[in-house]
Amino acid sequence: MRFLVKIMLKKNNVVIPYDHQYYLASYIYRTIEKIDKSYALEPHKPKCYKFFTFSYLMAEKRENLKKGILIKSNEAYFYVSSPDKKFMKNLLKQCFVIQR
Repeated sequence: MRFLVKIMLKKNNVVIPYDHQYYLASYIYRTIEKIDKSYALEPHKPKCYKFFTFSYLMAEKRENLKKGILIKSNEAYFYVSSPDKKFMKNLLKQCFVIQR
């Protein structure tokens, strides 16, 4: 299962560092934790596979700079994929809560 997560930025011309994957992963874990705290601990167990993956942050209007990606619009997005239906359901459930 895969879905697109859109992010609305507060302003245009935001520079995102190239090593932004840690922040995206943190966002995903925090989002899951808001719905189900016990389930959010599952991926952190030692010797446990992380059954999800996500893309780099993307934007339609962007420019590569030395210090990072300049996002020229107020919208960015990334994809999240996982075969684990419970994981995706919890993530999707919280994403809808945030948008209200």
